[in-house]
Amino acid sequence: MQSKLTGDEPGMCRYALQSGMLDEAHAVFCEHVAPYTVVTDDYDLLDEFGALFDRVSDKIPAWGPGGQLFTDFCQLKKRLNEVEDDQEMKEIVELARSVEQRLLTTPLINQMQRFVLFAYFCLFCLS
Repeated sequence: MQSKLTGDEPGMCRYALQSGMLDEAHAVFCEHVAPYTVVTDDYDLLDEFGALFDRVSDKIPAWGPGGQLFTDFCQLKKRLNEVEDDQEMKEIVELARSVEQRLLTTPLINQMQRFVLFAYFCLFCLS
């Protein structure tokens, strides 16, 4: 409750996850936490939430076209900086294509999500 009163969206998301309110946690993550982490380059926080959601993602029907887009974006960004061989680059390209297909079919909820997804496309167009 304190997190909601203070506008601590990461705290609200953590609380919802801990309470088993997975759909609520997913909504807060997709609408607020994940876009904010991408815009502010806080990939450590995005990784932290990715690990938390990874434990329960199979119980969230909308995870693939929702929160997983953001966690995959984070992994792509990190892996692009660490490419060591052609095989790894092929894996990155396959993941990027998977993300692209999900982006094309995902309804966007707010302007922040639109901005983040635009940033995603720019990242791969310029890389």
